[in-house]
Order: sequence, then structure tokens, then C-alpha cells
Amino acid sequence: MASALSHTSAEEVLSEFLAETSGETSDSEDNNSANNNANLATTINRCLEALDNLDLGPNTAGFKKCVEKFIETSFFAFQPPSDPMKILLNRTVNCATIFNAESKQWLKKISNRLSGKISIRHPYQGEIVRNFPSEMFFALKTSVQHSRKEEITNNVFYNDNKNRSVMSFSSRKAVIVFLSLLSGYSETNVKGFFKKILSGRTHGKARVIVGCSKEFSFTYNRKTGQFCVSFHYGVWNKAGFPLHNF
Repeated sequence: MASALSHTSAEEVLSEFLAETSGETSDSEDNNSANNNANLATTINRCLEALDNLDLGPNTAGFKKCVEKFIETSFFAFQPPSDPMKILLNRTVNCATIFNAESKQWLKKISNRLSGKISIRHPYQGEIVRNFPSEMFFALKTSVQHSRKEEITNNVFYNDNKNRSVMSFSSRKAVIVFLSLLSGYSETNVKGFFKKILSGRTHGKARVIVGCSKEFSFTYNRKTGQFCVSFHYGVWNKAGFPLHNF
């Protein structure tokens, strides 16, 4: 017996003790966790039953799923001992809020491009590049695919490969309706960003052009994680003569 113990190091004895102790604690924690999960599921079901009285029609099931997910994530975030960082990271981020702010920035940049210096490499074209997580772009794409606005769905095309995903509009009206929904601006206000009176040497006007050969596109690059809004525009002098060469 003494011989066996003499060949056992202090580290090995400590490891065996900790393994046995952690096993006992783990069983206890597993039981508590199972009870908590069962109680949580029961409580959530009671809450969801109360939502059946809401007049949401066929959208009731989807609404209940969103509520259920929110309750679950909030419960685990606020379980003691709570941590401000844990709570913050479990907060829900609303896509509509993000795209509302983003689309307003796009419109401002589009307006600025109309009166900016003509690019030598890509004349009468504009690009707005943003860094976006892929989930944001594909949420935007899915919302367009399931839109009930025929003005949008009848004038949008998709092109996907392993590197890029493109969503292109072939109608100026469709783009205006789409950006109006995102930004919360009226269609009239959105149109205001798509044209500009030019002063100085040009002394004419500039206008965003959208058509089958001049598409207004939203592109997501999977490799770089970049989201790009690209568009075409034209410039006319005071006499109405086009200065763009397309």
C-alpha cells in the first residue's frame, strides 16, 4: 500500500479529487438546469397562450416565435449573477432600425455624388461601400423577395455565386418605393435626393438613371464582407443637352 502511494504524485491525487468533486457538482447543476428549463418552458407557454387573442391573423404564429425567442434570451441574460456585458450582448438588434439609418446615409451620398467631380475611371457612376455582416444583407434581400409591393418585386433581379450576391432594380420607381420603405421618407422626399440643380460651369441638372441597362444594384461580397450600393446618373446642361455619353 505504501509502495503504491509513493509512486502517486501530489498533482495526480489533486487531479483525481477535483475530477470526483466536479462530477458531483455537475450532476447537481444538471438537475437544477433541467428544472429551470422545464419551469421556463411552462412559463413561456402560458405567456404565448395569452397572445392568441391578438388580431394578427396568419402572422400570429410568427409573432409568437419571435416573442418566445426574446423571452428565452432575456431570461438567460438576466439570470444571477448577471453581468452588464452579458445583458448587452443578448439585446435584440432591429434590422429596420439599422436600415432606416443606413438608407438615409445612402440617399445623402447619392445626392452628393450628383454634384461631385466626374470620375475618369467610372464616369457618371456612383458607389457607396459599407462593411456589413452577411446576415444584414440577406435579411434585406429576403424582405424584398417576400414584399407585397408589386412595383418592387416585378422590377428586381438576383444574381448569386460563391463570392457575391447581387440584387438589382431595373425601375427608378421601384428604387424610390424601396428606399421610401427603408428610410421612412415619403416617395416625394426620396425623389428629391435623386436629382439636383447644378451651378457653376455646368449650370444644368443631374439625375439618377435606372433602367434595364443601367441598374440600381445592391451587392454583397462574401470574401470582404463589404456591401455596395451602385447606381448611374446623367447630367444635362442648361439647354437640356445630355453631357453623359451613354
